[in-house]
Amino acid sequence: MTFDLATLMAVGVLATAVAGVLTITAWAADRGVRALLWWAAGYFAIALGIAGLLAAKGDPNSARTGAGLMLLSLGSALIWTGARQLGGLRPLPAAVAAGPLLTLAAAMAQAAGYSAITTVTQFAISDAYFVLTIMTLWPYPRDGLRSAVPLMAQAV
Repeated sequence: MTFDLATLMAVGVLATAVAGVLTITAWAADRGVRALLWWAAGYFAIALGIAGLLAAKGDPNSARTGAGLMLLSLGSALIWTGARQLGGLRPLPAAVAAGPLLTLAAAMAQAAGYSAITTVTQFAISDAYFVLTIMTLWPYPRDGLRSAVPLMAQAV
């Protein structure tokens, strides 16, 4: 049995979009938890990012590839912002925008001839946001918020 990349990416789009819908449903049940809106927006941005990469069909210089990678960075930043909101911290718009803007700068550098810099930059940015998410959620299991443990595992 073989899996082709396009099928796996399509499954990733679907799974991430479903996670976004489930998160919105959870928010509808408890509208006081605004962090869920940030998490849902992050899931939808990641789903759109994967779809953009799928539409680019492996062309690293495609505008769709650049847009997809920017959306992946944005999704990671939105999930981190949701973790901050869960902890009672305010969103940091400049920090949310920094990742996608760095990805855009890397895409422009790649268009100028620096190969694969966009993908490497985007993965580094997403990893940084996910590390920040875990660091933001880390103190809460000791405070009785046991639901933070699955959220941390999800970021890994």
